[in-house]
Amino acid sequence: MNEEFILVHKKILPDYFEKVIKARQKIEGEDRSITEVCKELEISRSTYYKYKDYIAYPPKNITKRAIFAFKVEDTPGVLSSILSYIGKCKGNILTINQDMPIHDLAYITLMVNIEKIEIRLDTLLFNLRNIENVRSVEVLGYE
Repeated sequence: MNEEFILVHKKILPDYFEKVIKARQKIEGEDRSITEVCKELEISRSTYYKYKDYIAYPPKNITKRAIFAFKVEDTPGVLSSILSYIGKCKGNILTINQDMPIHDLAYITLMVNIEKIEIRLDTLLFNLRNIENVRSVEVLGYE
């Protein structure tokens, strides 16, 4: 995970953070001067310049994808069980990469659209780990 960012509720932040975001939107969208907008929103120009490049609302059109890495026993039906469970949870498989088994273990990488999954991600991982012949599941990344 990217450790340069943290996700916090705006209730614990100073009110001028949200004012900086609004100021940037007004300056870019309404083609107004920085001085005029800062005066209107009652923030200093230095506050605006200090934070303008570091705070923003999250984008509304986030595509929620996750990459899962599985280590499974080389037995028939394991991949089918994994795919079936993800489908049952309303996940959409985008890509599948399965390596040749070595010493009776196979490695599978799945990219899954998790936008419509109806359970928490930690619950999904727990349940995937408990599928018969699945040795381990790790999340390689989110998008």
